[in-house]
Amino acid sequence: MIPKTSFERLISTNIDYWLRNLGVRYLMISGVVTDQCVESAVRDGPATVGYLVTTSRPTLRDLTARCARHTLSAIKGYCRQRTTTSWSRRTLGLG
Repeated sequence: MIPKTSFERLISTNIDYWLRNLGVRYLMISGVVTDQCVESAVRDGPATVGYLVTTSRPTLRDLTARCARHTLSAIKGYCRQRTTTSWSRRTLGLG
């Protein structure tokens, strides 16, 4: 568990330090309450710390479907949005 002091895990914790030391460049972000924590991580991932970010639409949840749709639209320019199947195939080199 990594405690955080804000919505954004990459900025408010030392996880960026760990990921960089491991040579990580790509992040797959999913979660609950997309219009807060997930959206913050997606926006700050590429903009602030330089990661290439992908989200899997079926793994994002919010309090309402309307909030989830709005967030997916708002973060479009900050990340690639894939289905879980297409992300898995691409990651595993299956398609």
